[in-house]
Amino acid sequence: MSELASQTPLGPDPSTRIMHVLDTADSVVVEMARETIARHLQAGYPTAISARRSVFDTLGLDTADPLLVHIEIGAVRGIRVSDASHAFTLHKYYRHVDLVHAHGLHAGALAGLALTGLPQRMQPAIITTVERFDESSTVESLLARTVARTSTAVLGTTDPVCEYFADLEVPVTERAPLLRPDLDPRADVATALTRDRKRVRRDLDVPAGHWLIASPIEMRDGTDLTTVLDAAIRLPSHRPDRRWVVAFTGGGAARDQVSREIANRFDHIRVASEYSAAEVAAAADLVIAADRMTGLSTEGLMQMRRPVVHIGRERGARIWGERVTHVAADDTPGLLAAIADYVDNPAARATAAVAAKDRVAASTSVDTAGLILLDIYDTVLGMHAGTRPIERR
Repeated sequence: MSELASQTPLGPDPSTRIMHVLDTADSVVVEMARETIARHLQAGYPTAISARRSVFDTLGLDTADPLLVHIEIGAVRGIRVSDASHAFTLHKYYRHVDLVHAHGLHAGALAGLALTGLPQRMQPAIITTVERFDESSTVESLLARTVARTSTAVLGTTDPVCEYFADLEVPVTERAPLLRPDLDPRADVATALTRDRKRVRRDLDVPAGHWLIASPIEMRDGTDLTTVLDAAIRLPSHRPDRRWVVAFTGGGAARDQVSREIANRFDHIRVASEYSAAEVAAAADLVIAADRMTGLSTEGLMQMRRPVVHIGRERGARIWGERVTHVAADDTPGLLAAIADYVDNPAARATAAVAAKDRVAASTSVDTAGLILLDIYDTVLGMHAGTRPIERR
């Protein structure tokens, strides 16, 4: 047994047959797959790679290795008519495989579809690593639900991804080990923002000594927007010892109405460009996040390391974790109190901001990642000892 296998007493049996399914060579998910597959081959695990030849070649594996097999499938990211054919190719090989690790949302859906019509005793366990995706997209939501029905484990690149699949009752949901974080490039302060904090505050007409509260909440008729607007209006009277500016950057059907009926009436309220959401959030002292935001994703806001108060559903609160203050969608007094608490407590602001970034920005060394995955493989296989998983409907 190799050194890697010997270091992992809880890893699967060395004869375990592992298949990896990939549909792209360009993602943080595949970057980690490239390194860990090589180490698992070194550990002596028979390994099949199901991917286009061009993707397989980028992995840089020793094609002469007798433990390695390439299975050609023409899968590419996004739903295609040809996906049924690719799934059928996987289906034909599944009886010779113990465990399938799909890398990416679309690859995971293909791996799950390939179970169709396969007797239970021949179905391999499926693990899917899922990157950030757009929950509001009909296509990506469909892929995600297919993954949730058919995967025994989902490894999310961020905590919000893990929470999404935990809510769909996937048996095992954990953070995926990554060489580099799965970050939102739109919220990269170093590369995506053209204006610095000082310039943004000047453009918003934020006087010196004022606290800037930002919110990218979607401007559509709803209890949460009403509560945030109510709190914004009442903030100066609630805390007259502070001076405030509240900037809304969200888009939506109510945007013009908010600008006309609220921002034009109250000097401390602004409606900024939707395209400036990331810049305004980066310049703010505090951000009010919501379940539905525009111009800035939840993960993007997390990676900016800003103190956040979340308003909305309990599921939204779980996505942000225990360190972020959550208030219900109809709780104006609670929102005002949360804003005041953060403003009065610099340590709490810093702690919450760092905790939020940790939910999206963690990375792992290659060797550690390989060991973590082997342990997860063993856990998943153990859940199916003596049988094969049944596709959940």
